[in-house]
Order: sequence, then C-alpha cells, then structure tokens
Amino acid sequence: MKRLITSIITLAVTAVYVSAQFFVEGSMNVSYYSYKSSFNGNTSPSSPTLSFGLSPRAGFWLNDKIAAGAEIFFDMSTRKFRTIDPDNPEQEIKITSLRPHWGFSVFSRYKFWGTDKLSLFAQGSIGYSAHVTKEKTAMYARKTHSVSSFSINVTPLISYELNDKISLMATCRFFRLGFRTLKAKDEINGSKHSETGFNFSAQSIENLNIGIMYNF
Repeated sequence: MKRLITSIITLAVTAVYVSAQFFVEGSMNVSYYSYKSSFNGNTSPSSPTLSFGLSPRAGFWLNDKIAAGAEIFFDMSTRKFRTIDPDNPEQEIKITSLRPHWGFSVFSRYKFWGTDKLSLFAQGSIGYSAHVTKEKTAMYARKTHSVSSFSINVTPLISYELNDKISLMATCRFFRLGFRTLKAKDEINGSKHSETGFNFSAQSIENLNIGIMYNF
C-alpha cells in the first residue's frame, strides 16, 4: 500500500513537472528621501533616508491560466538624523537608524482576463516577514524595535508580454485584501504588543511594484 501511494505521488509530481512551464521573476528598488522641517523660524537639519530592496520569485505555469511559486525578499533602509543628547541637553548627537527587513511567501495566480499581450491576474499569497530597527551613534549601537508578521493577501497583477520569453509584471500593492497577525517588541523597555485583523486597503500609486518575468 505504501509503495502504491508513493508511486501515485511520484507520477503526479512528474506529470505536473513535465506539463508546467518554469518561470523566474525579480524586482529591485532604490530610493532616496530627504527633508527639512521648520518651526517658529527655526529650521532643523535634513534627515535623509536611503533604501533598497530585492525580491526574486520562481514558479510554474500549471496551465494557461494558473501559476504557483515562491518568493523571498530583502530590503534595507538607512536614516540619519540628529537629536538632543539626554545626558547633555546643550548638545546634539548624530544617530543612524538601520532597518533590515526580510521575508518569504508562497503564491498562486489566476488569469481572468487577457489579450495577445496584456493580461490581468488575481494573486494570492501566504507569507512571513520580520524586521529589526537598530540605532548607531559614536558611543553605542543597540536594537530599538523588532517586528514579525504572518499574512494572507490577495492583490491584482498586470502582465505585458514583450516577446515569447520576457514579460513586464506590475504588482498593484496599492489595492489589497488580506489577513495579518503581527507581533512587535520594544527592545529598550521590553514592552510587547500584538495585532490581528482583516484589512482592505486602496492606497496611492506609489505602491506599484514593477518587475520582469522570464519564461523558460
């Protein structure tokens, strides 16, 4: 009986592997943001923020409409600012804040509309992510916050085929329906809090993520 079950599973996996078309995707982002604030004629120094991220994905087309795969991602943001030294209120200290953020997910997508070049998908994903905020000064380096989350999301995805192998993919993260649980900890005082809830969001076009797909 065990041999029969093993043989059936092996045949099923082999059939899926043979009939499916393998693809890889990837996106990268780099951004720089700087600002100055003023109050009662006093202008504070700029607080520049530099961030970059990578998110490779791989999967299979199971048929003309359905695909499944997995994604990992990593991004890092760095912010520099000044604040009053608590031990010496007459002086300022320079602080560099670092926030590495990483995660992984599995996803599936269903094509519900398309032309010869343009296609529209609904993509569902289940993923885990975590990030830690660190502060560095000339005197110390410490963790200030840590956050981890588990989420289930559904987002629209647009594909434009450049040729038989390469397509442009746009994940419309400004529209999202999902469920998330989150745990956060203040690493300085040890306090913790958690969140659980369903969410529906429609945000600005700034959350549009564009990548490239290559079909083998």
